[in-house]
Amino acid sequence: MKRLWLALMVGLGAMPSAFAKAPTAKLDLATCRAPASGLPENLAALLGEHAKTYAPYAVICPVVNSRGVEVLKILALREDEAAAANHLYFIHGKPWDGVNGALLHDAGDPVPNPIVLTAGDKAVGTLPEPLFSDGPGDTTISFGDWHGDMPGRISTRVDNAGVLQTFCPPPLVWNAARGRYVALPGEEFGACPKQP
Repeated sequence: MKRLWLALMVGLGAMPSAFAKAPTAKLDLATCRAPASGLPENLAALLGEHAKTYAPYAVICPVVNSRGVEVLKILALREDEAAAANHLYFIHGKPWDGVNGALLHDAGDPVPNPIVLTAGDKAVGTLPEPLFSDGPGDTTISFGDWHGDMPGRISTRVDNAGVLQTFCPPPLVWNAARGRYVALPGEEFGACPKQP
């Protein structure tokens, strides 16, 4: 009986890793690059009404699985660079003059958050926070709960966010019925779960 148990354990140890839980992967912001031949029109359209102004500041960040295969992409704005060139904020379609911050807060046009894309460029979600903010904060994006080659969960953590210090918006989870990542209920600036 002991030999049978030992053979079974050795056999299970040799099973394919498909049954093993894939580790959480983090988005490497150093891999984010501007598209070599400019932002394609279909992706630029995702940036909203100011797409022509935002396009030069757009980057694509690859999301790779444990085998190094790109399974998702993140379309994000270099908000830090766009703000430095006065190309980030608009009020009713006109560039913000950098003077009246209250007006910008109350009437400013929305700046698009990073967009989650499939490898084939289909939009399947929106991250809750910018990757390259023009203000304080360091954003970390983690991918977990892998199902085959795709992450089932996308988590955001923002450290050093000024007054807010560190916060974690609700994670995005894959909703197969809707064919996209959707946010779980929770506080926008909620506390972060303890890391193991």
